[in-house]
Amino acid sequence: MLTNGWTIGLAGENNGADAHSPSSVNLPEAGVWAILLYTNGELFDTLIYEIEK
Repeated sequence: MLTNGWTIGLAGENNGADAHSPSSVNLPEAGVWAILLYTNGELFDTLIYEIEK
């Protein structure tokens, strides 16, 4: 889960991007996890991670 809530505001420019949003995620157990990325209410991308520890 996101440790600071579900919605994160944008910060200024970073590494060539117009804006950025740092986050912190804690996963409660090892396994395969999917993170769904939404922008403006629409699915933008899906990230799949296999967490071993």
